[in-house]
Amino acid sequence: MWRRPAVLVTAALAAVAAVIVALVGHRDAAPSPAVPSTRVSAAASTAAGRIVDGRSVGLLADGRVIDGGVLTTALQQAARRAPATLLLPQGALRLRLDRPVTVPSGVTVRGAGSDLTTLAVQPPDTELGPLFLLTGDRPALADLSLARTGAAPAVLVGIGSSSAASLAQVRLDCARNRWSSACHGIQLVAAKGETIRGLRIDASAVQQADYALFQTSGGQGTVRDLVVSGSRFSDNHASDLELNAPAGVMQDVQILDNDFSSNRSRGELSGWGVGLAHVSGAIVSDNRFRGYSMSGVHVEDRSVDVVVRGNTFVDVGTRPLAYQSDVIVLSGSTRVRVEANTFRHTTPPGTTSTAVWVGHGGAGWPADVVVQDNLDVGGGGRPVVGDYGVERLLSKNNRSQG
Repeated sequence: MWRRPAVLVTAALAAVAAVIVALVGHRDAAPSPAVPSTRVSAAASTAAGRIVDGRSVGLLADGRVIDGGVLTTALQQAARRAPATLLLPQGALRLRLDRPVTVPSGVTVRGAGSDLTTLAVQPPDTELGPLFLLTGDRPALADLSLARTGAAPAVLVGIGSSSAASLAQVRLDCARNRWSSACHGIQLVAAKGETIRGLRIDASAVQQADYALFQTSGGQGTVRDLVVSGSRFSDNHASDLELNAPAGVMQDVQILDNDFSSNRSRGELSGWGVGLAHVSGAIVSDNRFRGYSMSGVHVEDRSVDVVVRGNTFVDVGTRPLAYQSDVIVLSGSTRVRVEANTFRHTTPPGTTSTAVWVGHGGAGWPADVVVQDNLDVGGGGRPVVGDYGVERLLSKNNRSQG
């Protein structure tokens, strides 16, 4: 399993969140404060409490199929002793589910490591919604893999109304390359009047999914203080992170120090590494994007106070479209900064390409956009910044090489 040994400092993250509005609110090119590179693991923030040994209740990696009710009973036992950890053994635990499994308040489901413990889940033929649902205060998954082992459509993990839910060193595998039916990694499912607050996804991976992390456009809940850090998103068939809240509220998002690679989308309505729509306050910093036919970062639909900083893009935005770009800002987005990023192409991307595309996209003109201190390498002389309709654009100190 891919791990990035780094750790979070809670106070530092709070400080970063506090500067988002101040940072993007200025229209000059003042130096921006650095994003902290250390993090506290999400799992470390969840007290182990009492231990429930999964083997004692029949959760065994012995090749036999385990009914989902056995896991639910074990989680209920842990919930009565919360804060508690349900420990799973090494090996592959074969699960058959006919209803969602809820991880309740104060319970951590922990394996022996994402390369050592796998929950191999056969989804039912009927739509369940998320196979695993995290709700309440501090529910967590840690040190395990969760893999789809059948062709039925599925969402592996849902995040419901919750505070400080977390996934730490968790690998989610939808096996989308094997089965053509839809499968998503993580879905935000807070209903109207509900809130997801303080979700942490750290040192984890989502692979061969459609969307790795998403909320549907009909989601009416509130999402606040979301951090995705030190994780890997690879070989997915739609967008990796689709953070979209036209019917709800999404605020204070941080996407830090992640690897995005080898996106397989063939459409024009998905395929971004990070998509932000109707989001207020976001930092996308120190990430690495490689191999995307669409833009690596897509900011649209009245998103406000967004910083895209210090990222590296390699062979991103390769499809020859009118809005072909590594980063795109459009549709009424306001106070957006794109700064100190590096764009690299091993093959010149073509005459329609722009490193940073800023323009109208259906929901009004973007406004108060700063694009500065970016480096474009191997772009074949394309513009670093493309102005296709924006109110108040500041572009300075952007450079091209080759």
